[in-house]
Amino acid sequence: MFLILGGLSFTGINKVVAQEARENNQKDFGEFMDRKGSYFRAASGKPGVGYWQNAADYQIEVSLNDENHVLSGKVTISYTNNSPEALDFVWLQMEQNRFTADSRGTLTTPIQGNRYNGDTDGGYEVTNLTAKVGSKGANSSKYLVNDTRMQVWFAEPIPAKGGKATISMNFSFKVPQEGMDRMGRLQVEDGWIYAFAQWYPKVAVFDDVEGWNV
Repeated sequence: MFLILGGLSFTGINKVVAQEARENNQKDFGEFMDRKGSYFRAASGKPGVGYWQNAADYQIEVSLNDENHVLSGKVTISYTNNSPEALDFVWLQMEQNRFTADSRGTLTTPIQGNRYNGDTDGGYEVTNLTAKVGSKGANSSKYLVNDTRMQVWFAEPIPAKGGKATISMNFSFKVPQEGMDRMGRLQVEDGWIYAFAQWYPKVAVFDDVEGWNV
């Protein structure tokens, strides 16, 4: 049995839509579908001769206070700039700032709720931040936090094509009782169960046509 709408079965509608999609794709997006490859990507999708990828290694010390539900730690990020340009600053992801009363996520939550309707007294507390280039560079403590992003500046640019830098900081946050996506805590008969995801400050990733900032 088929449901008929306007003289066409859903199968027929799907065929028409698929045909239109193919035609529109060829017409509107054909100029972007360069199968010859580029300086950065081969036609197969493999990295080309101009491809580069920055790197970040993490050393983390962390503890959990199960009385006040606060996770505290220190993270040291060893960053390598493999890009063709020197970097004056880098961006970090601060996902735990989602759990604050004034975060964009909280302020845009619909009245009927969504997958997160929990605590808003969380968010990162950051102290003792230092950033320096190389092993003998000057320390910088300049940073800016905006919602779930942190911008960290260096006293001097990280050199291109292999320059090294280090960022370290102490951080802490209260684990939300009703979190989201494997983050939160649940009270059971024997105590609390904790789940952690996106829990430490980490370097943000940006994708563009010329490479990656990891």
